Amino acid sequence: LEPGAYFGIPAQNYAGWFFTAALMYTLYWRLARPAIPHPAAVRLPLLAYTATWLFDTLIAWQVGLHGAAVAGFWGMGGLALAAWARPIPSNPEARH
Repeated sequence: LEPGAYFGIPAQNYAGWFFTAALMYTLYWRLARPAIPHPAAVRLPLLAYTATWLFDTLIAWQVGLHGAAVAGFWGMGGLALAAWARPIPSNPEARH
């Protein structure tokens, strides 16, 4: 692969990561959500996203990709914090 313009990462990698994540969360939402017994369990995908955000940021920083770590921290972190601020629905089947 040719090195990309963004911290050496080709642009198509970002598209692949985006579509893979979107597919996984969509599958979870469509297949697992109806079987969720507790309203708080709707936070499981958010917990996975938050863990990914924090670990990816730490790993990027540790390997010297400081710019990517900062960009990822603010880009992913803003979405994670906004999602955590939303109240848990009393009915997990309710869609927003």
